[in-house]
Amino acid sequence: MQRFEADDMTSALDKVRAMMGEEAMIVRSRTVQKGGLFGLAKRDRVEVCAALDEPAAEHKNGNGQEDRWEGSSAAAPDQTRHQLQTLNSKLDTLLLGLGVGTVHCPGSEVSGNGNGKALVGEIRHDEQALRRLAAQLPVCGEIDMREKPATVAVIGPTGVGKTTTLLKLAGEFSLRQGKQLTLVTADTFRLGAVEQLKAFAKVFRVGLRIALGPEEMAEAVRELRDQDLILIDTPGGGQRDHVHQSQVEAFLRAAEPTETHLVLTATSRPSVIKECLKVFSALNADRIIFTKLDEAARLHQIFVATLSSGLPISYLGYGQDIPGDLEAATEEKLAEVMLGTDSEEIAST
Repeated sequence: MQRFEADDMTSALDKVRAMMGEEAMIVRSRTVQKGGLFGLAKRDRVEVCAALDEPAAEHKNGNGQEDRWEGSSAAAPDQTRHQLQTLNSKLDTLLLGLGVGTVHCPGSEVSGNGNGKALVGEIRHDEQALRRLAAQLPVCGEIDMREKPATVAVIGPTGVGKTTTLLKLAGEFSLRQGKQLTLVTADTFRLGAVEQLKAFAKVFRVGLRIALGPEEMAEAVRELRDQDLILIDTPGGGQRDHVHQSQVEAFLRAAEPTETHLVLTATSRPSVIKECLKVFSALNADRIIFTKLDEAARLHQIFVATLSSGLPISYLGYGQDIPGDLEAATEEKLAEVMLGTDSEEIAST
């Protein structure tokens, strides 16, 4: 892997192509401050790390034979069954206290005489309980690229980071995975949204189409059948704005996306999360992307609020780096972010 620095992203990518060729893949990028005397008059520089996509080498042991790694999943030992039942009861009582309901698992029992609100604080201290919660949350991970083109729409209220998330996805699949993709935006109502997409498309050499109405959306999708991926940006609006909902619904009917990701910010209150899930379910959202996890606390409450919807979590977003700061959701990653934010919050109290 090689690191490159330049004044802007365009110059950095030119350096990558000159040194490593068109086959180079961008691993990460960020803005760094360089120069200045005694920390003064520093200026922003773009730092890009790139690598060549090489086939993974086979791992061999000392006998020249290929190593084999096998995972195992065994049932919980009898001596830990009581502990698991206690943890399940604690989690179920928490769900009841938050008004979501309970999740039944083999060997679990619902405790109906606890105080769910009190357990909100207790469960933060219990790593096993948080991991148990992570195991209950459905995840679906990355975009399914088996169908060509995969047509993915992002929807959600204003200010949750839909366009930034779309650009992170574009960076991941175009720069890191080498997919042919085009951005299609229907978000022509927000000042600067189209300009942001135009700048990205020019720098990262991906296509861009602007759909002013449902007819143009349908035409764009129809003409982009040769692409690996079509990423659709939709206009944002309040979850109580019925006019906005009707506009987005018309664009989605025209696009017929294979996946519709509802983008929500982890800084929202659980009650707002539930309201958004109820409203946007009418637009056939089939998975959730959470953004701004780096700014949020009490993530377990946010995740619990999604359980009643049954929608799986696809991606987790953290910051502003493109590409980067976006990870496919996994059970382990959900546990990690809950433990991280909760431990930081506990330490500050």
